[in-house]
Amino acid sequence: MVGDIKVSFLVVRNDQQRQGFRKATMIDLRHQLDVMQVLLSRVQVAWNTINPAILARVLLKYNHAMQEDNKAIIFHDAGRTRRHKILTNFPTFHIAKILDECNGWSVAKYSEVEACLHINVIPLLKIARIWHSCKLQDGKIGGCRSFEMQKGDHSDLDHKLMIRYPQEFSVIPTKVILPEWKLATYEEVESNIKLVKSLLKGKKSAYVCLLQGGTLSGEELGFQLKPTEANALVLVEHQIVVKTK
Repeated sequence: MVGDIKVSFLVVRNDQQRQGFRKATMIDLRHQLDVMQVLLSRVQVAWNTINPAILARVLLKYNHAMQEDNKAIIFHDAGRTRRHKILTNFPTFHIAKILDECNGWSVAKYSEVEACLHINVIPLLKIARIWHSCKLQDGKIGGCRSFEMQKGDHSDLDHKLMIRYPQEFSVIPTKVILPEWKLATYEEVESNIKLVKSLLKGKKSAYVCLLQGGTLSGEELGFQLKPTEANALVLVEHQIVVKTK
């Protein structure tokens, strides 16, 4: 538990997806070595392929590298190489200029930054070499000089710290309204297309689903993601919704 955020990790094959999880970076893992060793030792019992000691060497080699965000961690066993990835439900942070539009992101709250400060906020500021302060919804955080946090209104700042949680999607009838869920946008589906495609297989493979600004068809119809014009009337029976935080 980090603040109000319950941190979870999963080890899955590279071709697998999980709702509400994203690929973990080395920044996420550098302070979670003991947790990961326990997790990997449990997985080893089931798969007999993963050596937890490998993780320590990987962390020591790559714990400063942001580019690891797009790489799988490689585990070796008896001369064979299998690729797996580590997933986490931990939020991601991003630094943007104050006027930038960041679809799918929101300005981070003081409490969210405080909970994640030493795990992935300070490492991000160090790697990005951010020296100026960044605005929060209800405060600010200083750059590499101090990382000092202050509450209050700081609308005069030029940069803001954004946060995004791993997203959860669902396919439901268009007539249904679920609390804490909203119609997914074209951009949200496009950036999570592998995860969303996994929902439109089997019995749902012939569905055509409504999005905010588009439609997406199921596997049987070729997974066609199409934009629609603003205010266009689209008559379909299902929609793709995303959970709001």
